[in-house]
Amino acid sequence: MAHEVVVVPREGGSDRLPQGTQPPVLVDEGQVVQGSGNIFTYIDELQELKRVWLKYQSDVCYMDEDSCDGC
Repeated sequence: MAHEVVVVPREGGSDRLPQGTQPPVLVDEGQVVQGSGNIFTYIDELQELKRVWLKYQSDVCYMDEDSCDGC
């Protein structure tokens, strides 16, 4: 996963983090995920999405035998 690390000084926040957030925070396409547990859950969800995407990304039509009507 491509990412950018923002080091936040102990004395305060950073203008590079979303307003009102505290580290750890992940920003993905405008979606803000805060807290390490939430970040790990989000990454797990992305990995599942990737798994499904890789499985079905071809032009092949997937159907079971019962819905084939004489294929």
